[in-house]
Amino acid sequence: GKTFYRWQKVTIPTWSIAEGRNHALYYMLHELAHVVTIGHGHDEEFRRVEDKLLAVYGITIVRRAKSPYPKTISMNGEVIHEDVR
Repeated sequence: GKTFYRWQKVTIPTWSIAEGRNHALYYMLHELAHVVTIGHGHDEEFRRVEDKLLAVYGITIVRRAKSPYPKTISMNGEVIHEDVR
């Protein structure tokens, strides 16, 4: 996915949509956090905003060190995605 500030557009990759609507919702909220924190990349401020947005929908993530991709995504306590790498 990508956030295009200039065109006010956010994209979600087809593989995320194929994972199911809850995963696509997570991805959309992740990209929305970029819109709210322009220029922050995946820093602490971005993570703080992302966590707040995710919490509204009952989503929690287990982050990987130095990676924008979470190890685990849960919604209302149920794992909806787990990366076993």
